[in-house]
Amino acid sequence: MDYYNNRSGCARPLYRNAAGTLPNLAPGLLSLITERLGVPLTPEDLLAYIAAVASHPDYSARFKEDLEVPGARIPLTADPRLWEQAVGIGRRVLWLHTYGERYADDAAGRPYGRVLLPRDRPRCVEEIPDDPEAMPEKLEYDPVTQDLWIGAGRISPVPRTVREYEVSGMNVLDKWFGYRRRIPPVNDASNWTAWSLSAGSPSGPLNYSNCSTSWACSYARNLHRPRSSRTCARAR
Repeated sequence: MDYYNNRSGCARPLYRNAAGTLPNLAPGLLSLITERLGVPLTPEDLLAYIAAVASHPDYSARFKEDLEVPGARIPLTADPRLWEQAVGIGRRVLWLHTYGERYADDAAGRPYGRVLLPRDRPRCVEEIPDDPEAMPEKLEYDPVTQDLWIGAGRISPVPRTVREYEVSGMNVLDKWFGYRRRIPPVNDASNWTAWSLSAGSPSGPLNYSNCSTSWACSYARNLHRPRSSRTCARAR
């Protein structure tokens, strides 16, 4: 499991060894929960429960003050029925987040490696140019048409909840785009000053010496992972 801890990402493996025989859990935790609920459970069940709770927006809203202190803290239910319901949701969440590589179960509608997205999922409507001159500088959104503009490119429909999605007060799309947007020419100090102020950090040219100079097709795939290859100009 990985999560944002208000400074950077933090990863917690489910197992301590490659064979998957040593759960990375507090000693006695599974036995305690099993005894309390009266149902057997595995480390995978516990991870699925955590995923279900942590991915729900009401979790962040209800425990906002508690979550100001870095670290993931998950409330445990004593209701066996609620536990099973949460585990079922969490299995699907983890199956989706791993693109079908984990928690696959054909009987439950979770085939291995085949995550079928909704028909009305976001698609690339206007191609995002991949030449250096047209490198996107701005990310704009129209809540009425649900259009997400990446420079001259457009992805739609993008629900408003997706555009406004935040983790610990950080807008995910803005943060993602900030590392991929066009940056000012290295020899233009005035542009660098303005860009640094707008980005909210005192950055300089050396900080971005390894940045991309054109929009990569993989960036667009990261945004909406379509079946079609029509994600940028190069993919036509």
